[in-house]
Parts: sequence; structure tokens; C-alpha cells
Amino acid sequence: MLDGDFVRSAGLGKVINQLYYTKDNKQSIVVIEAGIATEGNLVMIYSKGYHYLCVSRPKLKNYAIDTSRLTVRLETKAKYNIVIKK
Repeated sequence: MLDGDFVRSAGLGKVINQLYYTKDNKQSIVVIEAGIATEGNLVMIYSKGYHYLCVSRPKLKNYAIDTSRLTVRLETKAKYNIVIKK
């Protein structure tokens, strides 16, 4: 997991180039804030072999996080399973 505190998306390409694929044939996913999820950035991410998930910053209501957990499993509305690892 890489921290990405970007005011503009100019550094996104450098961050994507620092990523590496997992060795167990699982597809890696780039989580990107919706504000920098331009068509060009999404095409660049996909062209480098990654899938992406766009998120927004509004605060979630009634959500608690357990910071001691290293892995979080989620299921999307479309019934896809997502595993987030620290």
C-alpha cells in the first residue's frame, strides 16, 4: 500500500511505476480518489496491467475501523469480493 497525497495527478505515473504484481497470480487493484480519476489516468493504470477502484472522500456514516486488522474483506453491491491488505 502506498500513500498518495496528490494535489494534482502529475505524480501518479511515478507511483504506478513503483507498484509490482503479486506473485500468486492474483490481480492487483489500484484504489484511486475520484478527483484524479481522469480518463487519461485510468487508461494509464489499465495499460500497465492493473484494474482500478475509484473512491470518493465523503465521510461514511456509522462506520468503525479496526486498525489492528491487516486484512479487510468486502463485498460490493455487484457481489464482487474485495480484499484490502495493509
